[in-house]
Amino acid sequence: MSQIAEATRYFAYGSNLNRTDMRTRCPDARHALSARLEGWRLTFRGVADIEPAEGRTVHGALWWLSPQD
Repeated sequence: MSQIAEATRYFAYGSNLNRTDMRTRCPDARHALSARLEGWRLTFRGVADIEPAEGRTVHGALWWLSPQD
């Protein structure tokens, strides 16, 4: 990634927690750290999704993505 300032922060959950899969989908992606979203829950309606839910937490990871990703 050329400059971190140009990167987009992306909260990953579900299959996007897999580093190998993310490298395939987003070659410039850089794993930053483990993260969680308070006040959200993981749902499954054909695919994994998140929705607001008071008192719930979604565990995931923060990635930096380049504009090309």
